[in-house]
Amino acid sequence: MKKYWNPEIETDRETLNRIIKRRLSYTVRYAYNFSPFYRELFDKLGVKPEDIREPKDLLEKLPIITREDIINAQPPLSNSFKFFSAPPGYGFTRPYTSGTSGSPKITRRTFDDWDSSRERCARGYTMVGILPTDVVLDMLPFGINVSGLASLFGFYRTVGAEVITLGVSLYPKKTDIFSIHRPTVIFGMASYVDRLARELKLGGLDTEKLGIRTILVVGEPSTKEKRDRISEAFGGAKVYDWYASDEGDVMAVQCKPNIGSGNENDLGMHVNEDRILMFVINKKTRSEEAKGNVGIDVITTLLDEGEYSGMVLLNYSHGDQFAIISTDTCEYCGRCLKRISHPTRERDEILIGPAKLPLSDVEAAINSSESRKYLTGEYEIVYHFDEIDRLYKVTIRVDTLGSVEHNFKQRIANQIRDKIFAANYPISVVTQQSQIGELNIEVVDEGSLEVYKSPGKPRRIIKV
Repeated sequence: MKKYWNPEIETDRETLNRIIKRRLSYTVRYAYNFSPFYRELFDKLGVKPEDIREPKDLLEKLPIITREDIINAQPPLSNSFKFFSAPPGYGFTRPYTSGTSGSPKITRRTFDDWDSSRERCARGYTMVGILPTDVVLDMLPFGINVSGLASLFGFYRTVGAEVITLGVSLYPKKTDIFSIHRPTVIFGMASYVDRLARELKLGGLDTEKLGIRTILVVGEPSTKEKRDRISEAFGGAKVYDWYASDEGDVMAVQCKPNIGSGNENDLGMHVNEDRILMFVINKKTRSEEAKGNVGIDVITTLLDEGEYSGMVLLNYSHGDQFAIISTDTCEYCGRCLKRISHPTRERDEILIGPAKLPLSDVEAAINSSESRKYLTGEYEIVYHFDEIDRLYKVTIRVDTLGSVEHNFKQRIANQIRDKIFAANYPISVVTQQSQIGELNIEVVDEGSLEVYKSPGKPRRIIKV
């Protein structure tokens, strides 16, 4: 089995730095020549491509681009796709993002973009030890999104594994797939994989004895507690977190897995630095955060010389939050690629007065070792601001695994509330020591949540 997909890039820092510098120069020139949005931006600021010589020049000379900029530069808000950046005849596909947090972004991909995606996926598959003998159950959506096709192309003539392209299809029955094909690897969003375990158990299968050895989760932020839950459900399978988006493709991959509750030494996720130039900045000052400090992501997609990209991005932020953990060679896998902490999303949080409640705090409490044996792991947050009383009212609704008595439901609710308060002192203050907000935990019977009624990515926040 190969240890590295591309050893020169993954283990030689000097070579990697030369590649980054060369690709940055080409990418900036490409953006100016082929992207109407960036040409207009450069001309307006009086910046020329040759002014961007080093990565830091991007932060100093260009503004941060957001999802709103992309949406405002595409129909129907614009008369053309101003971010599209390949000449006619080079475009291949026009994927959409999920639109979970608002209007979907429309992206564009060339054959070069798909080749780059294939390379990154193959690198990730090699990193987590996918073998030619593996059978992979791919639960990522196949259709208008990038994810399913990207994961499939990543297996094309690379690591040799065979793939069952299930996607989010309801047919065939999941129990039949496992009985007939006996997959050894699962690839999907954490919430989908967690639901899969419950569905298989209801179908009479013992998920701990299915022979699943590796699980890759992507497409939504997941906490360590959630990944531990998934690992335990599948008999101690190794669970690896991937950081990816339709715009940025595969940006980072976890090299050391979650294995139940025993993985205390999390080394973070390796960034594909030859393809993604990644900064972590302070949102207010726009300065780079020191190593270990959490900030907002800013990425630039890097093209190799001669490549055409359907949608190049300079200084783009997803609004995700994480820290640069290390730029040293990894003691676990030997890669020189910088490592980041597991991302959370800035927009995946609610305000209770001046205090922020991230969904990651809620998910960690629900999937703690004390709570997850009684709960499905699903949840939704009903959020309301009472204009008359000037009071924030927040109710976190979770559902149980099977039937649970009322008194025990209250005990679970108290347990979840205590976990949230222990992790988030400002929330405990505004909901217990002031008249600003209320935080209620409601434990309901299995299947009673609204989240089960909506297809696609679960919408966790319900504003009323």
